[in-house]
Amino acid sequence: MESNINSFGTDLICPICGASYQNQKKGRTKDYCSDNCRDVNKFLSAFETRLLKVGFKGSYSNSMKSRLFLLANNLHCVSKKKG
Repeated sequence: MESNINSFGTDLICPICGASYQNQKKGRTKDYCSDNCRDVNKFLSAFETRLLKVGFKGSYSNSMKSRLFLLANNLHCVSKKKG
């Protein structure tokens, strides 16, 4: 992640959850809105690195894809409906 230098009070968007947050300090800003989002990013990076190192045999890669697909479908998104 590239470092962000923004002025105090700048509105930022969290790259994990999409929440907006403000730069509360001078100098380097936080990359994420919360410690939870920062930890999710660390976990996903580590998971991706390890997953790509596994040599799946036969149908086991399809099984893993199915598990990841089911996990992705369990994510809850807040929709912003106009009206």
